[in-house]
Amino acid sequence: LIKHVKHVKPDLIHSHRRKENLLAAAARRFAGNCVSVSTVHGLAGRPDWFRVDQRMLNLANFFTLRFDQQRCIAVSPELGDRLRPVLGKRVKVIENGIDIDQITNASQATNGLPKANGRIRVGIVARLVECKRIDIVVETAAHLERSCPKKFEFFIFGDGPLKDKIQQQIK
Repeated sequence: LIKHVKHVKPDLIHSHRRKENLLAAAARRFAGNCVSVSTVHGLAGRPDWFRVDQRMLNLANFFTLRFDQQRCIAVSPELGDRLRPVLGKRVKVIENGIDIDQITNASQATNGLPKANGRIRVGIVARLVECKRIDIVVETAAHLERSCPKKFEFFIFGDGPLKDKIQQQIK
């Protein structure tokens, strides 16, 4: 990785997740002093008490985010509020999501979004695990169906331990 970063000489390295944050920090330090940014999608769960490797990884990630990253992107205002006390002003919030009006207008103007029976299709491809918050996708789909009936179609592609729970929520 360090050899590759030395060759490419990026202006910015953007990482997600604990291990990738550590690798990005090492590459940045040893291969060139470019800007380093990390997106934080959620707080790390508490590792088992006996999993010293996981506790060390969490601690190393904290120090990387706190002292090495120029920016830490939180994907929700709530996450930003939880990160700011420990990471300071380097935390910026960029919410995940879409602007329904903007997409509707773009779709009508360019006819660029795939439609079936006049509906806008929205899809997500993901592992069906807690941190992906597929439950929010299902809630959003239900809300849009109530407020804009027959305007959207939602598709969830994936598998994982929450598959049955998500299917129940959809029903």
